[in-house]
Amino acid sequence: MTGQEDNAFMKRLMTQEDFTMIDQMICTPCIVDINLFFKTPSCYNREDTILAEIGIHRPITKPDWDNAGKKYSDMFNANIWLDDTLVIDGAVHKYYSILPRVEIRLRYLNMLYNKHQYSSITHRADFDPNIDLKFYGG
Repeated sequence: MTGQEDNAFMKRLMTQEDFTMIDQMICTPCIVDINLFFKTPSCYNREDTILAEIGIHRPITKPDWDNAGKKYSDMFNANIWLDDTLVIDGAVHKYYSILPRVEIRLRYLNMLYNKHQYSSITHRADFDPNIDLKFYGG
């Protein structure tokens, strides 16, 4: 998918009435794993295709892993999470597949664990004060 196609997809997804993945934006630290599955090259024979499907043959083509991570993290800004500064750990993995796709696994905390995090989030101009942000630690 091109960047424009990805952005258009995200806009369509976020405007769907039945979008119920989350009921509010994520405001806590996140861990993101992005798996990119590129189309298996047509020049691959059966053996190479099988090796690609099981992850032995891996792509060393563009996009670079850091650009891919930035692209998909930025797509989530103001849609899924407050900002991608909340990402505290992440990885991008590139594979070949006969079924090209992008898989994103997002894990996040259900509360903040220190006063610095709480203050950093609640003092942002784009923070919604109606969010019930839990803070563990008094």
